[in-house]
Amino acid sequence: MERRPVSVLLIGKREVGFSSIHRWLEQRGCRCTFVSSHSEGAQLIARDRFDLVLCSDRIAGISALLNSAVDSPTSAFCCHTVEDGYWWLPVIRDGEKCLGQPGLRPSEFAEVLARIVEEVKSRPGGQAAAASN
Repeated sequence: MERRPVSVLLIGKREVGFSSIHRWLEQRGCRCTFVSSHSEGAQLIARDRFDLVLCSDRIAGISALLNSAVDSPTSAFCCHTVEDGYWWLPVIRDGEKCLGQPGLRPSEFAEVLARIVEEVKSRPGGQAAAASN
């Protein structure tokens, strides 16, 4: 049986901010979609299923996104700038809100991201993405 690619939604002001992570995801067979706002992302999530959502913007405005992705098999993270770098904040894990859990440094996030991609790929019956994706 052919497996559907892992479906990833990238949300940020500029797509270039995701260039390295986008490349990494595509090398692993993920299908990425980019939108420039949380409201666009929430609309897409309400219409289609995504296995993973990554936001490069501040966490402000994420409530609509949360409401659209909760109770779906989605995992979502938001990038948060700190002093001289950034952390990835877990927002949703497998459809359950987890905002408030400790942030992840880039190297930690890379490990978590790789694990999530492999978990989604190994789900029985293909990925969580709906047929409309």
